[in-house]
Amino acid sequence: MLLCIREELSIYHFTSKLEISKNTFLTDLKKLEQRLEDYHLEVSYSRQEGYHLVGSEYAKREMMITSIRGILKIPKGKDTIMDICQISEEMMEQVEKQISMIEERLQVRFTDERLKELPLIMCLTIIRTQKGEFFENFQRHFKHIAGTKEYSVMLEFAKDMGSPGRLRNCF
Repeated sequence: MLLCIREELSIYHFTSKLEISKNTFLTDLKKLEQRLEDYHLEVSYSRQEGYHLVGSEYAKREMMITSIRGILKIPKGKDTIMDICQISEEMMEQVEKQISMIEERLQVRFTDERLKELPLIMCLTIIRTQKGEFFENFQRHFKHIAGTKEYSVMLEFAKDMGSPGRLRNCF
């Protein structure tokens, strides 16, 4: 929820959406804070902004991908992510179609495992971009990929998804 919800998050948001008690939330929050240390991230709270993650966008996306992979291992993991992150079936179908086109353009075949996680990763990346969350210092860290075939295919993906100008700091 911290990575994808577009509004300030209170304890109420977590307890109602996850159907847990306040005490369970606070216990789980402490466990989460310990796990986030590996990514150099932390959870912060203020009355104006609610709960939110503090740290680099790169670390947040790295943690997001790891979390998606873990959640997909549980029954109904995909449905859980789509529900909590408010990913519509329409958006998921559009991204899945785009991934098929990417496979064709790059003449590659993703494994079944990657085909399960990539649509969710891409949807959450789009959601984060729509929230205004971009990589800091993208040019310096990733300029070596700018001229590749893969990068140009991702430019097309971003254009089809409605955010071509934001791609440079998006993916």
